[in-house]
Amino acid sequence: MHKAQSYGASLKAISHFFNMGRSLHSPFSKPHGIQCVLARLNRNIYYPSFYYVSNLDKITNNDREVPIDPSHWDLGPDKYAYGGIFIDTGVIFSSFPDDVYIKFSDIFRSEVRNMSMVRRPRTAIFDTCYEANKVVDLRVFPTVTFYFKGSKMPLFVQQQHVMILYKRSYCMGFRSSGSKRSMIGGNVLQTFGLTFDLNKWRLTLSPNACE
Repeated sequence: MHKAQSYGASLKAISHFFNMGRSLHSPFSKPHGIQCVLARLNRNIYYPSFYYVSNLDKITNNDREVPIDPSHWDLGPDKYAYGGIFIDTGVIFSSFPDDVYIKFSDIFRSEVRNMSMVRRPRTAIFDTCYEANKVVDLRVFPTVTFYFKGSKMPLFVQQQHVMILYKRSYCMGFRSSGSKRSMIGGNVLQTFGLTFDLNKWRLTLSPNACE
């Protein structure tokens, strides 16, 4: 059985770089050009401590695209306080607006074969969970892929990056945000090296940099 990895120390080290106003480089980063995911950044004037991703194109569970209105990722004049998608390594889970989350979780659940969900209320921290002692291989769970416009490499999220071990269950590490905002959290980003280039307003994610 694949066990969830310990990543608290790495996340603390990476999250230190979020509140500085210059070109930032994580100590775990790999050099540019070596199989990296490239995301463009945008600043939200209402939340200046966070960096928002401006070029997210689509999200898939395995090969099934989640039908999402692209306006969810925009930071237009009418959504500056509430919309868009930002990165926060200090929070373990990732989140989407409720309507996006429902579509995302429905497809995710349908891709999990021959396993029964643990009953949890919709108000629980995680509402898509499976008994850990019945999970022989984490590859039974879908691969979540984030595609970014202009990036040659998508962000592949699988196994312990997707699932969180919680109360003797493996739970999908995504939930509703309860707002119009979306967030990519720490569980998705574990083992990735993050390089913030604020001169070019871009974020480079280097896979397996922290393993």
